[in-house]
Amino acid sequence: MKIQITQQHIDDGQWTNPLRSPITLALKEAGFKSVLTFRDNVHMGRYKIPLPKYLFMAPLEPFEFEIKLPLLLRLKCLFK
Repeated sequence: MKIQITQQHIDDGQWTNPLRSPITLALKEAGFKSVLTFRDNVHMGRYKIPLPKYLFMAPLEPFEFEIKLPLLLRLKCLFK
C-alpha cells in the first residue's frame, strides 16, 4: 500500500511525537485508527510493521513510500 506524506502532514506533524508524526497523520488519513510511529516501525493495533530508517530523517518536502501490511490488516482496511 502506498502512503503519501503531504506538505500538510509535514507542517502539522511532529517528528518526535509517535501520535503526531507526519507518517502517523498520513496513515490515519488513509483510514487506520490506532497508529503510533516509532524510530523504525509503525504500531497498528497489535501489528508492528517495520519502516525504512530514511523515512525518519525529517524530510522537508512531500514524499511517498510503500508499506507492506499483513493480509488481515489489508482486509480490515478494505472493508471499513
